[in-house]
Amino acid sequence: MAQADPTVIMWWLTHRVDVAAAPERQVVLDLAIFGQDGQHSWLLIARNTEPALCLEDPLLDPDRYVYVEADAAQLYPIARGLSGWRKAIQAGSVTLYGDPVLVHDLPGWFLPVDTAVRASRSPAAVAAG
Repeated sequence: MAQADPTVIMWWLTHRVDVAAAPERQVVLDLAIFGQDGQHSWLLIARNTEPALCLEDPLLDPDRYVYVEADAAQLYPIARGLSGWRKAIQAGSVTLYGDPVLVHDLPGWFLPVDTAVRASRSPAAVAAG
């Protein structure tokens, strides 16, 4: 069920952001998630700042957007830390466009796959979940 729920996927993505690796200037991930219950959301990311999930476009300058298009089932492994952005982009299951530098750097704004998987399996995560 979670694989098809864009809201849960967005929440997981928000928690995978590596705020230490995020860009200094605030950027927007404009996420169009397709599927049975498709959703359009915006994720604000900036260095050393808690990411913010928005249900309305924050209307920043267009050069600060990275547009992400993906099916919910394809974005699920990225959101859970089971697979990385680069693999999904190379496979064509996730499409990014916008400023070329931001598009190139986006995978580095998220915790690495092995870190995310370990964090989700930690005793604290198991006790909480």
